[in-house]
Amino acid sequence: MDFEPETIRRRFRKWELILAIGTVMCFIPLLFTDPSFAWENGPLEMTQNFILFFDICMALYFYKETKGNHCHRLWLSVALLFLILLGRELSWGRVFYFKEMASWGPSYYSLKEIPYGFIVNPTVGAAILLTAFGLFRDAPWRAIRKEIPMPFGLMAAVIVCVVLSTLGDKEKILHTVFDQTIEEYAELLMYIFLGTGASWYYCWIRWWESRK
Repeated sequence: MDFEPETIRRRFRKWELILAIGTVMCFIPLLFTDPSFAWENGPLEMTQNFILFFDICMALYFYKETKGNHCHRLWLSVALLFLILLGRELSWGRVFYFKEMASWGPSYYSLKEIPYGFIVNPTVGAAILLTAFGLFRDAPWRAIRKEIPMPFGLMAAVIVCVVLSTLGDKEKILHTVFDQTIEEYAELLMYIFLGTGASWYYCWIRWWESRK
């Protein structure tokens, strides 16, 4: 793969254009879907899980491809970050413990009611600390500040998705059940944008390391 700056920029400009068009085109059909489309374990959430699984595999591929490089271990931390997000989307396994069908969708047992619930919070906390430590230790922060360009468009898109997801969860956008669909769609887009951001830094870090 070519890691020259102009090639990287050209490649990501094309991908960002595809993402922008796809974001709009995929949202239109959602306007005509039933609220159940955004329920727990529904099509939107299952797609989120698939995207996060892909992001994990992508980060592990980056880890394999950078063996012997300075930032080799960074991609294990990135993979763990996506794994934490996947665990969150799966409610730490609660989605496999169906309880009943309510008017707002499927209901699941709480963490306290599932066999391993007592170890979830300590395990997640340790995983978050390990991820933060790995990112702090292995990312080339000096190069990121001074040499590697920041993907401002992707960063802004992620922030917009976080805001929409938060407001949608509280039904403060349209004040209807469709807010849940907006919430789940925003989360789906966020995971795509985060994966794209990881790819952006992988390409630029490879370019930076080739100059050393």
